Amino acid sequence: MNKIRQINENIKGDKIIWAVVIVLSVFSLLSVYSSMGSVSHSWNVVIKHAVILMFSFALIYLAHLIPYTYYSKIAVLLLIVTVPLIIITVLFGKSMHGAVRAIEIPLIGFRFQTFDFAKLAIVMFVARHLSKNQDNPSDLKKSILPILIPVLLLLIPIVRFDFSTAVLIIVVVITLMFIGRVKIKYLAVFFGILFLSFGSLYILAKTNPDVLPRMTTWLARLDDFSLNFFESKEKEEYMSPTQSNFVLYAIADGKVFGVMPGHSKARNDLANAPSDFIFAIIIEEYGFLGGFLIILCYLILFFRVIKIALKTEKFFGTLLIIGCGLLVVMQAFTNIGYTVGVLPTTGLTLPFISMGGASLWFTAIAIGIILSISRDVDNKKSANKNNNAYAEV
Repeated sequence: MNKIRQINENIKGDKIIWAVVIVLSVFSLLSVYSSMGSVSHSWNVVIKHAVILMFSFALIYLAHLIPYTYYSKIAVLLLIVTVPLIIITVLFGKSMHGAVRAIEIPLIGFRFQTFDFAKLAIVMFVARHLSKNQDNPSDLKKSILPILIPVLLLLIPIVRFDFSTAVLIIVVVITLMFIGRVKIKYLAVFFGILFLSFGSLYILAKTNPDVLPRMTTWLARLDDFSLNFFESKEKEEYMSPTQSNFVLYAIADGKVFGVMPGHSKARNDLANAPSDFIFAIIIEEYGFLGGFLIILCYLILFFRVIKIALKTEKFFGTLLIIGCGLLVVMQAFTNIGYTVGVLPTTGLTLPFISMGGASLWFTAIAIGIILSISRDVDNKKSANKNNNAYAEV
């Protein structure tokens, strides 16, 4: 009991964010179990997922105890470590859902997803560099090129094997640069470079599919999305069932209150239901109300992130918490978007709900960093109150 009390006393940071993570984790356990259907080893999978979630909470706890300024000190080191990890992944990585994204550690068989590591490392590095050069945020040589060059170099192999993650990183980096007061004209130039680069990649993917296999897959998904989105209802009646159709059936079956936990039908038809399409299972079993609660959780999370960012004294903390918040929330709404059919399908999972290993742990670290910054804000707020009380005495 004393240890539990001690841990409870050490849990700091925004309590609402802690509550959001707990709610998402409960949904995760229930939905992963439901999505396994009648698979004989379903309980083994659920127990394994529960252990992963418990370790995720341990990572959140540890990360939130570390003063967030330490992340600035290790940002460059993490970026340097990312380079050999990505090279090893490209050369010797294991395929996950058709994409090379992970390194398998021998003997234990654990898969380490280096692109998720790269997301956090890049956000830390960009936040650090922008905060260090906040006096001259639009200095091309000192402030902008030192960010763009390493980030773009890291994105080259990531684009080849995980196009969705590359796009997510680009959006977060551009957002941080905008917040960091980089001039619009430089951001416009950056947009121009990206537009030309993706145009070239599109041509390359169309003419040489083997060079950019994931880009080709993503373009095929984009084509399918366009057809499904714009095709008339008459034509859809004659189309063979696809993942999008099964998702829509699940959403339609869910209605307002759902078919109740454990009664999903779509879980038997959806590929990667416990990971990629788990939101469809949630809507089917818990209805519109369940889906709305999940969306509300992510909105609350981002609202709290913005609120804490506005109270953070150091500019690095502001950029870091917004960057980590965007990584989690943008990934969540991307997954929700392609599940309900308003975005083309990607490989991005639903943070803290989808079944996973290392990807879930890196999300946990991002949450821990957010709570670390919140903890610092709370400590300084308490210190100011004590100083004011002492001054009044």
